[in-house]
Amino acid sequence: MAQDPLARAVAALAALGPWPEGGRVALAFSGGADSVFLACAWRAFAFGRDLTGRALIVDHRHRPDTTAEAAAAAAAARALDLPAEVLAAERIGAGEDALRRARYAALKSAMAAGGESVLLFGHHADDQAETVL
Repeated sequence: MAQDPLARAVAALAALGPWPEGGRVALAFSGGADSVFLACAWRAFAFGRDLTGRALIVDHRHRPDTTAEAAAAAAAARALDLPAEVLAAERIGAGEDALRRARYAALKSAMAAGGESVLLFGHHADDQAETVL
């Protein structure tokens, strides 16, 4: 019988190791199903280990509702007992590529400030845009 998806995700996180004691990990978190599942898997994996995780939510500010959406995502992360920080992305240009570059710049800066050495993304199997970068 196949393992349930959460058990498979926890095993996949374990396989990324070795994980150093006191390790700090950032989770790119949008509040969508993929990142919520990743947060649940991270919490299950990190339980009982000397690891800390933090959800990083990027507000691109490219639509009127993004600030409220980012706040809702942060609340969702905190409801999963995961510290969360909303990051304001700097405008780098127009289009998806520009948004991606702005997102990565914001995440990199926050990780440097927070001491995280690992960044986890949650994507479903059909979402290849960032998986292959």
